Amino acid sequence: MRTLAALLLASTLAAQSVEIYSQGPLVTNPGAGGGGLDLSGLQVNPTTPFFMNTLGFGASQTNSATTRFTVCDDFATNGTWIIDAIELFTYQTGILTPSISQVFVEIYAADPSTGGLPVAGSPGLANNLFTTAGYTVTNTVTNIYRASLATPTNTTRPLQSVRIQLPSLLVLDPAVTGTSRYWIEYTFGSTVSTSGPWVPPVSILGSPNTGDGAYQSTFTVATSVKTWAPLQDTGNPVQAVPYKQAAPFKLYGPQTSLPGAITNLGGNSGPVSLAVRGAPQVGGVIHAQLTGTNPLAIPLLWIGFSDPNVPFVVCSGVQHATLDQLDALITTKNIQVPMIPAAVGSTLFMQGGQADFFGGAPGTCNLGIGFTLDITDGFRIRLY
Repeated sequence: MRTLAALLLASTLAAQSVEIYSQGPLVTNPGAGGGGLDLSGLQVNPTTPFFMNTLGFGASQTNSATTRFTVCDDFATNGTWIIDAIELFTYQTGILTPSISQVFVEIYAADPSTGGLPVAGSPGLANNLFTTAGYTVTNTVTNIYRASLATPTNTTRPLQSVRIQLPSLLVLDPAVTGTSRYWIEYTFGSTVSTSGPWVPPVSILGSPNTGDGAYQSTFTVATSVKTWAPLQDTGNPVQAVPYKQAAPFKLYGPQTSLPGAITNLGGNSGPVSLAVRGAPQVGGVIHAQLTGTNPLAIPLLWIGFSDPNVPFVVCSGVQHATLDQLDALITTKNIQVPMIPAAVGSTLFMQGGQADFFGGAPGTCNLGIGFTLDITDGFRIRLY
């Protein structure tokens, strides 16, 4: 009955199909790519503090007669999600026009690397959806280039979108599937090049880690053996702890819950600024960076579970995050959001600032006995 009710709701909202989930972001530098388009930048030294090395991960069924590759990542839901379309991203080096002729997708109710089975209605990795009856696949070139930050205007890797319209609604109902955590596995084929297809990882400026729990699989044709390995950038030179990467995709359907978002709530009182960016989903990474701090002051970052929305009487600042977790003496912070399905739909708040106890960098909020403070805008982080 619950699934039937969901289907009836979906039928009434079919015309309102929207993006309900985005495993991203892909863009690190808006407008900084070739021709003024967006850039999905690989963060390399000396441009950044990171020694990253992987522009994309192999996800091809056609460029080798001996091996085939897929990528796979997890996502979580809160309640019943109804999907009518899936969008994937890829590129082929040197190919500047739409070039994908095959796409294969499977959605699982448990980790496929340990034997998890597909959900009912999943498209199936055996089916090329370009030629499978009922599916409509649209392959277009996006306005995003994948390139190293050392050569940001390189235009040899325009990202392609492969959007799949499903012939019938795919219902992810935890009462039926027994879970609120799912895995999506996908791969591509092309007849125009032996380069790739490649999948660009989710990319967050300032953070070499962008997720957790993603895989790349390798299928050896001669033995019919499929092996799994974590989706990682090992760096150049190789890093002692590889950077965990996430695989990008989007889901579409009738809106049944609020999407993930990072929202600036305002409230700053001085020269210190806070940038918050990243992947607002369970399993994702949030990156925060303070700028404009005085070297004689103590930088502060804090996370709260609620927004007091309380103005400071002594200045124009507004507190937008309770002090549930306070970090001093740091200006950047990467938050790995744990993969807890129950956290989908929850909200966090973040704010920063600088404190002066000794009069060397007096702030705009005078709290008395020689203690002054500047605070940044506050941010609301709503999780997928």
